[in-house]
Amino acid sequence: MEFSFGILAYNQENYILETLESIKYQKEHFGLDCMIDIILVDDASKDQTYNLVQYWINENRTLFRNVKMIRNSENQGTVRNFNVIINNISTTYFKIIAGDDLISSGNLFEKYVNLDAKSLSTFVRMEIKDGIVKLNLEWLKSYHYNMKKFQDRVFLLKAMRKGGLFHSPSTLFQKKLYINAKCSEYNTKFRLFEDDPTWYSMLKNEPKLNVIFNKEIIVLYRVHSKSVSNSNIVNSPFEKEMELLKRLYYKDTKGLEKLFFWFALHNTLPKIFRLDKYISYLKRKKINFYARHDSEFYNFIALLKEKEKEEQKFYKFIKQNAQKYYRNLQCLL
Repeated sequence: MEFSFGILAYNQENYILETLESIKYQKEHFGLDCMIDIILVDDASKDQTYNLVQYWINENRTLFRNVKMIRNSENQGTVRNFNVIINNISTTYFKIIAGDDLISSGNLFEKYVNLDAKSLSTFVRMEIKDGIVKLNLEWLKSYHYNMKKFQDRVFLLKAMRKGGLFHSPSTLFQKKLYINAKCSEYNTKFRLFEDDPTWYSMLKNEPKLNVIFNKEIIVLYRVHSKSVSNSNIVNSPFEKEMELLKRLYYKDTKGLEKLFFWFALHNTLPKIFRLDKYISYLKRKKINFYARHDSEFYNFIALLKEKEKEEQKFYKFIKQNAQKYYRNLQCLL
């Protein structure tokens, strides 16, 4: 197999070596026969992210076929950097990951065996928060509901517009699908927000799209206060882009769903008049009811709880390996 890892990096000196060590783990444990490329874009980091990557690459260069490091002189935003990586990928199979997330301990390469140019394969979300690997149970209820109730592309489009259909770091596709579905034409309307516009473009523009829900994990997703998508700042750039996405959804809807987005866009109305809030509340109640009364959901969670323990041990191993590079570099300085 020929494979590419793309890395989006910005001010991630505390985490970037862990990301790289998780890629190294994949190569050494599952990819000895793989020819692997690395493409990294550093979006004008103000810390030591780029220098740490350079040091790590110099120490591990023989593991990879090609390494391309792009360092922006000015901050360009996630979407542009994502598309730069896509454009630089020459292999059929690839994984793009943020510079603070990790590839999990399982064999990532085998997840691509049945992934063709009309398939989107999505996996379970597992988080790292304050050094603890944990499941997000509320997210898993929604994931399990969509996985079990999935009917057709119309169902997925509506679920997509409601939010949280796919966990973006845990979703795989081929470059050919990205091009054929004209994803860059849709996501370049944004600066920070490449994922949901990309999935939405695939669902809209590829009528024969095959969506595969998996019960496994492939990424450990880091949750921390400096993450753009986890910011609670009112009128933040991310919040403004979310509003833009809702406006695009509004144009594609009709009936009650269109009314939902009209109220969502007029968020200055008093809460008592916010129809979208009532609909979202009823949707959450419906998903919670389904989870409570579905024995498969409890079996699903039980298996993931065991995986949670395994990934905690794996994360400890990766973190220890990353710390060795930090110490070695400090000695050199």
